[in-house]
Amino acid sequence: MSASRSLGEGECYGFFSVAVSVVFLVYLLLRISKMLGVNRQVVVTEPTAAPPELPRRSDAEVNALLASMPTAWVTYEGMTPPLQLKIRGLSHELYRRFTKAQLDAFARDTLNSMSPSEAMEVVKSLLPDVNAAAYVMDWKGATYPNGKPLPYTQDNMASLMRKDDMLRNFVSDEAGKLGPAW
Repeated sequence: MSASRSLGEGECYGFFSVAVSVVFLVYLLLRISKMLGVNRQVVVTEPTAAPPELPRRSDAEVNALLASMPTAWVTYEGMTPPLQLKIRGLSHELYRRFTKAQLDAFARDTLNSMSPSEAMEVVKSLLPDVNAAAYVMDWKGATYPNGKPLPYTQDNMASLMRKDDMLRNFVSDEAGKLGPAW
């Protein structure tokens, strides 16, 4: 009898099965580590420069500037019945004024005390309020679930935008078409 023997057919299959299992396990571990960001490189960037100060304007000047912005009635077909919106185009300065007002109402000190990711989430949550105040002036066709007309208010508009991302995008897109180039 010889001391060496060859692997039989069943033994070879078992070895191959174990090898495939080990390779698959390594693959899974690499995928999981990638999902968890184990090998993720952190890129440190310089903070962006603060935007320039807003020009000092009286309330009358700001209101005159708002009144000079173009408006148009547009129809959002994503609701039944379709929602007609009176949209205002805005300059970059005016949009920044609306955003600043919303952030001031939230309490800028609170925002500055948060981590950058928490602050970003707060700012994102305020976007419907900013866009409702900045872009939408009126509406026609909004109804309560019982069919009665829903009056236009900035809060009602922001509430609809929170429920419908497509509406929020539609309003921003339409206002962008009307406003001057930033």
